[in-house]
Amino acid sequence: MEQFAPHDWDAMVATNLTGTFLCTRAAVPHLRERGGVIINMSSSMASRIAAGDTNRAPDRVRRFGARSGVIAHTDRISMFDV
Repeated sequence: MEQFAPHDWDAMVATNLTGTFLCTRAAVPHLRERGGVIINMSSSMASRIAAGDTNRAPDRVRRFGARSGVIAHTDRISMFDV
């Protein structure tokens, strides 16, 4: 973790998590008007890292942290009537 600069973390989160949030937010008015579903793509490896699989390259920790956020975001918005 020491070798990752904060701006690298910010870029990864902006791409994977903030991008997902912004697309979801933009889609909600159209979904309310016409109906439909939101499908977000992430990685099943994200849950392996979150579960303690430490045999991965340090770069994957950063990447999968943001992707785990996408999974959590998708899970939480599924609870609401968007």
